[in-house]
Amino acid sequence: MVNRLGTRRLVSPGGRSASGRRLRTGKRIRARRLSQARREGYQYGWEQGYRLGRCRAVENSVRGIAPPVHPFRVMYITSGLGVPYAPLDQIIAANLGQQVAELTVVRPYDDVLAAARQFRPQVAIALDGVQMFSPVMLEGLRNMGIRTAVWFVDDPYYTDSTTTMAFHYDHVFTIELSCYRLYQDMGHKSAHYMPLGVEPQIYRPMQVPPKYLSDICFIGTAFWNRVHFFDAAEPMLRGKKLRIIGLWWDRMRNYRRLKSDIWLNQWLSPEETARYYNGARIVVNLHRASDDITYNRNSTGVPALSLNPRAYEITACGAFQLSDVREDMPRFLQPGSQIETFSSVQEFVDKVHYYLANIEARQTIAAAGLKRVLEEHTFRRRIADMLRIISESSGVRPASQGTPS
Repeated sequence: MVNRLGTRRLVSPGGRSASGRRLRTGKRIRARRLSQARREGYQYGWEQGYRLGRCRAVENSVRGIAPPVHPFRVMYITSGLGVPYAPLDQIIAANLGQQVAELTVVRPYDDVLAAARQFRPQVAIALDGVQMFSPVMLEGLRNMGIRTAVWFVDDPYYTDSTTTMAFHYDHVFTIELSCYRLYQDMGHKSAHYMPLGVEPQIYRPMQVPPKYLSDICFIGTAFWNRVHFFDAAEPMLRGKKLRIIGLWWDRMRNYRRLKSDIWLNQWLSPEETARYYNGARIVVNLHRASDDITYNRNSTGVPALSLNPRAYEITACGAFQLSDVREDMPRFLQPGSQIETFSSVQEFVDKVHYYLANIEARQTIAAAGLKRVLEEHTFRRRIADMLRIISESSGVRPASQGTPS
């Protein structure tokens, strides 16, 4: 058939042009996609509204008790390491400032000894306390009569260094149970088990825009155990809305297939991380292996038994957490009622499918976990415990009246 312009057009046996049929088919496909998107949007909206309502009820049920203010001066020495430690430094400093008579904050590359002579603290508390810290500076503080404390937040991955540096501090706090035992066995007289906590003003239940929504979310570095795990799980997770964010995920064998679901080499602020946790139906927590060869200074193979900080951060968002198992988990979050766990790729996949289909089950666990974290695992609570231990074991006297000279 020839059209008005004298050019031929294809005509189907029924007399309709092929181009017209393609146009109608495209419209039907777009209409179906739009309808599906509307249904998914409605479902996500309903789920989020229900989740946030339950979370608000939990938050209202938790009574916040103000911790005591200790009557002494504290010098807080930051890690000096930038991200991801800098936000942690800010959170710890803020909580210390609310619980001591006076606080000053210095960096390890400042003239710490001069600052100490000026401020005259009774206690100096360091975060990390290894990579940017010198024994000379620490011993200088102790020679002034200042009690020193460190919070080792990378145990057990740097025990080659921490086992030496620990004895330059009067008090050692570690986030890892096996390292607590190690420091005690080595003869340190004031070693304490003190996991990190969560700041609920940052990690909290909130409504988020559609760009943060996902079925399954994991945020973290692609250490090799994580790479192998997601490579193995990938074929069984196709069709799910997956979001993986972090460094080195192009190590994956299936990276090209998952490329559109991975935000490669992105570092997220705590605030942005919390938004992605809030938008996910399932947030995965896969702990770093203690023998991973990447940035690992744990030559003696000290095992990792404790929860990572992510466990508390996910839960504080009122999000459902699916985590691998750590030996000391039940002390902090009860598996099956406050957090869900897996021990193999197949169990992980089975539980992903189950909990995606069972909204009530996953939101019941998430709400119970949120209550436990708000009651027991905040930074306010951790700092209160730390200051109590230092005060009781050191016999720290109250700060003298007046401004230090």
